[in-house]
Amino acid sequence: MQFFNFIVILPAIVGCASAIPAADPAVTSVGDLVARQNCNSIGRCDKNNCNPSYGPDPFNTIGVCQSGNYKGCQCNKCNGQTDSCTKNGCSGSRGVCQAGKYQGCQCT
Repeated sequence: MQFFNFIVILPAIVGCASAIPAADPAVTSVGDLVARQNCNSIGRCDKNNCNPSYGPDPFNTIGVCQSGNYKGCQCNKCNGQTDSCTKNGCSGSRGVCQAGKYQGCQCT
């Protein structure tokens, strides 16, 4: 009988333990939580003291702010910016910047 109770109760205990959410490692303070709530208004990655990280590929256009009021928020390197492929150190080829701060963004 005790073995039967153990078999019935064990899945319930495991289910409760697995339902407890883990803490978000990117959030280190109340200020981070406020910034994450305001992520919708961040705009371009080169504004707001963002200091973005784009991961290992410099052609990634979506970054994550590493500092400032929007730390932990996603930002867009291009953010709708299309300019001449010969400006801003772009070195454009086939409509995509190959260098500069807009590397990976479309250019004309």
